[in-house]
Amino acid sequence: MKWVLTTVLMKVSLLEIINTLDELIEGKLSREYVSEWARKRPTAEGEDNLEYEPTSKEQTIWDAVLYLEGVDLKDGPDSYLHVVDDFLEYKRKLFV
Repeated sequence: MKWVLTTVLMKVSLLEIINTLDELIEGKLSREYVSEWARKRPTAEGEDNLEYEPTSKEQTIWDAVLYLEGVDLKDGPDSYLHVVDDFLEYKRKLFV
């Protein structure tokens, strides 16, 4: 029997980024969950298995993935480096 390895593309869209930011801002998703979600994308990118939608926004999406990786960074034992207003501001910048 022959084994055939198939590559599964991971997709990430601008809409998914915006929805993830919205759910983070609204407290529906934890910072840790969002950060972990984002950290999976560079691995797929490094393996050439990441697909962007729309492709015309690839750089914007990539920058947002990198930003979301750091939403769980702490600046103290009980405080985060980024506050909700930072997430709102970043979301506004996506539309510029």
